[in-house]
Order: sequence, then C-alpha cells, then structure tokens
Amino acid sequence: MKRVKLISIILAVSVLLCSCSDKAARRNDEEAVEETEAEVQTIPLTRENLEGTWIDDTGFVCRIDPDNDLFTDAYGEVYDIKSISEDSIELMIRAQSDGAYLNDRTYGLPICSSFTIDASYTEDGILHIFNTSAYNLDSDEGEEYASNLEDRLSGTTLALAVMGGTLSFNDDLTELTVGTIYGNSEPVQIEFTGSSIIVYQDGESEMIIRTVGEDIILAMDGQIGYGTSARIGMPGSWLLWDASTDEIEILEYSGKPADGAFPVLETSEYQPQMDTDYGEFIALPSLALSNLSGVYINNEVFEQYSYSSTAETTFLIDMRTPLAYQMLARQQIQSNNAGQYTEHVLTLPYGYISVDMYDNEWTGDIISYFEYPEANLNDAYNNWYADLSSLCYIIDLRTDRHNAVIAFEFEGDENYVSVYRVDLYSWEPEELETTFANGYATAAIEESGVYFLGHVDQPEEMTRDNYFDIDPSESEWAATGLAGDIIGLVDMEYIEQSYNGIFVVDSVEDLASLTYFVNTYPRNEEAPECIWVDLIADIDLTGYNWAPLGRNAYGDEDRAFNGIFAGNGHTISGLHIENVQSTNGFFGDIYFATVIGLNIEDAYISGSYSSLMAGSTSTTDYYDCHVSGELPNNFDSGEDLFPFEPDYGNNGYLDCTMSVTNSDGETYEADINGNLPHDNSRNELQDLFDPEHDGTYDYSTDYFFGDDIPNG
Repeated sequence: MKRVKLISIILAVSVLLCSCSDKAARRNDEEAVEETEAEVQTIPLTRENLEGTWIDDTGFVCRIDPDNDLFTDAYGEVYDIKSISEDSIELMIRAQSDGAYLNDRTYGLPICSSFTIDASYTEDGILHIFNTSAYNLDSDEGEEYASNLEDRLSGTTLALAVMGGTLSFNDDLTELTVGTIYGNSEPVQIEFTGSSIIVYQDGESEMIIRTVGEDIILAMDGQIGYGTSARIGMPGSWLLWDASTDEIEILEYSGKPADGAFPVLETSEYQPQMDTDYGEFIALPSLALSNLSGVYINNEVFEQYSYSSTAETTFLIDMRTPLAYQMLARQQIQSNNAGQYTEHVLTLPYGYISVDMYDNEWTGDIISYFEYPEANLNDAYNNWYADLSSLCYIIDLRTDRHNAVIAFEFEGDENYVSVYRVDLYSWEPEELETTFANGYATAAIEESGVYFLGHVDQPEEMTRDNYFDIDPSESEWAATGLAGDIIGLVDMEYIEQSYNGIFVVDSVEDLASLTYFVNTYPRNEEAPECIWVDLIADIDLTGYNWAPLGRNAYGDEDRAFNGIFAGNGHTISGLHIENVQSTNGFFGDIYFATVIGLNIEDAYISGSYSSLMAGSTSTTDYYDCHVSGELPNNFDSGEDLFPFEPDYGNNGYLDCTMSVTNSDGETYEADINGNLPHDNSRNELQDLFDPEHDGTYDYSTDYFFGDDIPNG
C-alpha cells in the first residue's frame, strides 16, 4: 500500500486546535478603535506604513506586500492590490481565481473582480482594518504576541480536528511530528515566524499553518478548529448571504462561547459545525471552495453537495475576509439602475473573452473561466486527440441571457484549426463555427465546457469486424499520443496469425505487436479474454520509448493483460517508458494473470505510482520474476517498488527479486515472497519448474505451450 506523505497528511487536515487551556483576556476591538480615534491622529495610508504582517490579540489579520502588490487575508487567500489611497485599499481577484471547476464537488459564489476595503492608519502604528485594530508583527505589541504564542506552543501537542491524530512540537519549535491513524511519522523541520509555521520537506518549504488566537490554529485552507468537548468563541462579525433571494445581512455578536452567543462552534465527526439562529453551518473541505476563504454553508445542502445547490442555500462569510467586502460591493452595485448594455472584456494571456452585460452586473455572475491543463485534456476519458494551438479554458456560462465570444490570437493555416468546445460530462468535442479576422480566431460561447483552438483527430471506432482494416497509425490509441514508438513497429500479419493462439515473441517487433493488440483489440463485453504469451528470446529495447503492456490510460479494465506470460527465464532490457500517466510498468494493468520466469533489466519508467513490473496489478501470481532499474518519480521504498501487494489485490509472489532506484536516489534490493504457494492447481507451476523448491527454475518443459494450444 502506498505510503501517505507527511505534507499531504497535514494539508488534508484542514483544522488544528491547540490543547492549551489557559486563556488570556481578549481585547474589545470596538472599544480599542474608539479609544484610538479619540487620542491618536489618523495619517494617510502609504505603501510604506502598510507593508508587513498585521496581527491583533486574536492573531493573524492580513499580510500586505506592496512591492509585489499582494494582499493575503486571514485565511491565506491572496489578492492583487490594484491601488492604495489615503483611506482605502482597492483589491482585485487574482487571475487564477476567475472561475471554478464545474463538478459535483465544487461550489461557486458570484463575486466581483475588484472592490475597496476601507482602512486607516494612526500615528501609534495601528492599522484599523476589517473592523479590528491590528499591529505590525515587527512592533513591540507584535513581538509580545509572538513570544506568548511561542511559549504556549513549545513542547505542545495539538489535536487534529478531523483525523483524530496529533501534531507534536519540540521545545524550541524547530521540529514537528505528526501522529496519524497509521502511526507516528518521522519529525520534519519547521520554522516559527511569529504568525505562521513553515514546514520543510524534501528541500522545499510550505507555509501550511497560521497561528490565530490563543487556542486556535488555522491550516493553509483556512478552516477553523473545534474541540472535542468545549465550545470555542468565533469571530464577532459575519455576513449572512441568502443565495435564493440574493439578500445580505451583517450579523454582530460578542464572540464569546457563553450561552446565547451567536454563532458557536460545535463538535462534529468530520468537520467544524456552527449552530446558529439561522440553522447549522459547516466549513466546506478545501477542494470545494479552493478560491473562497472564510465561508461556511448551510448544513442542509451538504448532503447534496452539488454546484446547482448553491442557488437554494445560505452562506456565512467571515467579515475579516475580502470576500465579505466583495459581496457588499456587489449588492451595492446591483441595487442601482441597470445602466447600459455594453461589451465587457476579460483578458486572456493570448486572447480575450467578450460578454455583453449591463453596467451593474458583475462578470463573475455571468461567466467565469479557469485555465485547464493541456495534459489533462489529451489524457481525458475519450478516444480522440487534440493538436492544440492555444491554452485550454474551462468556461462556466452561468446564464444564456448574454452574448459571449472567445477569441484566440492566431496566425497560420485557417483550414486546419477551429475553436472547439468539450462537454464536461460526455467529454465529447464539438467543432464550433470559427471566424478568422485581425489576427484572432473567434467563436460564440453558448454553453459551459472546455474551450480551445486547435485540431481534433477522431479515429474510426474499432470493432472486431474492422480491426485488421485499420492502420495502426490511424487507431485511437495512436491518436492519444501515449503509444511511444510502438505504432511504427506493429506487424498486423503477425497479430492476425497469433491472436487466436499463442503470441510467440522473439523480437522488438513481436513485442510491439503484442502490446498494440492487448491495448487496442475490442474485448468481449461479457468477460476478459485470456492472452497467452511465449517469450523465447532476450529482447533489447534500448533507444525506444515504450508503452505499458495492458493499457493503463483510461482505467479501462477490459484493456488489461489477462492470461499467462511465460518469460522462460528471458530478459527484456533497456525498457524506457516516459509519459504523463502515473501508473506505468512493463505491464500497465494486469489482472487475473500468471507471470513466470520474466526478467526486466536496466529499465527506466516514469510515473508517481509506477513500478518496473506492473503499474496496477490484481489477482495475479508472479513466479521467478526479477526486476532492476529506475523509478524516477516513485517515492516508495523497499518491497513496495516491485510492486509487492499480497494483501491488496490478492496478488502472489514466489522467488522474485528486485533492485530498484526510486525518486530519492535510494536503491532498494529485496527478495519478494508473499501469498504463495496457494492450495490450488497453480502450485503445479512450482512443482514442475522448480521440483526441489530451491528457487532454481528449469524452463525446458512445454507445460504452457505444447500441443494443447488454447483456442487453436
């Protein structure tokens, strides 16, 4: 079983709660503001007096980096600074936040792209922002806060709110040990900055923990922690947004966990839950609101957990976040007259999106976009391949009442490319009517989907009737670009004479043809088909970019290798597989099979979950198989690199060995034995090939491939 990495464990835990019980008295922010305004003169905001990390007596408020025009809120969300005036800061949503993935786990709130936050600065160095009085971490007050927090965290164990594990700090806050349901991990190096904790792993750093308040610590995704028995006070100002009516109300309360306080945080099995006069609210997992911070959603909607359900629910938004001010700005604009119906342009790196809308409408209410990785597009669950001439974008057209177009910069053959839309559910491409003018290729946006400029190859669908009539270069596997150098080596005559019997393999061309057949032949829908292979010679694949035998491109089990692969003690050397898949191997997918006497030598295979023998294996027995080579992207160690999973997948291993170098540059050598021999007829293999049971195999027998040829 793959080992869970430390950073992934901490990122998966969205909330951390300090176990310290001593609580210092908290300032009343409203009184502090009134006192400051009465005694201290306000001076204009400047880039110099705004720079730094700002905290109050409850913790981190914001970080302002004027040199790079970046503003970070209390939940770790980053905004661009558009301008700074004497008494306000104008912020913009960052480009990568303009949009949201459209799937059943994603919520999207309609939000504006720029908005203003009122703020003031006083002579004594206090920044009044988000209805709180904040001081710079480098000030005397900031240093005192950091010192107090450091004293509380030193040598402390924190409870993981979701997974039931622990975080343990050493006395000088230089190491952190994570305890999980899988046991304690090795300590990792950390750095305490006074307002955050930076975790170092594999030579890289990631700020994943923010220190907020005297008892509460926030993970990078910003969810607030809760105790297993005690109630915890919450921020005192919240924005309540009813999505069904688009009405907004600002709620104020004491912020103390006393009876009657609104809201309070309760214990929940998996996540924080707030019990309020307006219903129960929960903090969404980070995947759901990756671009929205400080948001809680009505618990009644959680079970639906779909994109469309946002229209019928209510949200609580922390007033310490810019998102709350975005919603206030949006409401103010929408309450005005509609204004003119004009063209608004969203700029892309190499083009633009144009949408017609009224002046008082926010673009995000109507249309949003998100750059989509090119590799994911060509790797999608489909039988077509896109030759791209542009970046790809997920575009969410939230209403059909507006005219919208997308334009890509383009100079080239207009007869070769078009704008395409890919449906997000069927994943089928649609060629759109494309206009070329003034250096742009333009098409109308009428539905949500993935949009790009390019050319799509859609090969003829293979059937058993036309299989041998389709040239390998025109097959749908060739179109995916995942076949490496195999296509040009395929011998269809060899396949035709072999596929009803045994594939006798003694050359590079034979192995390429076998791989093509296994990965492309239309299978019987009722059951997997058994494939028999007799390797009768060593094969050197040096210089070729190969592909796995048993297709792992689409998680398509009826393209797995099923059957018997008799290596007869022969060696396949120089195997090189490098593609975008994560589970590669000599076998990609191999299920319900037996492999005996196969050696893989001097191999190099990419993919984070790859192994030299098989990327994914289940219900398969390996006898006398030996592998050596490199897995440059695999962080596993020891026997797991074979792969060795006798307890997962019902695999068996007998007299196998490995010498594998993983991504850390460590070489692991091991004897692989487990879950064999079984008490069934397959044990005859060992009895026949290794009668002394000493690991010395004799392949002179014709046990597999004598006169009794299957299907022959």
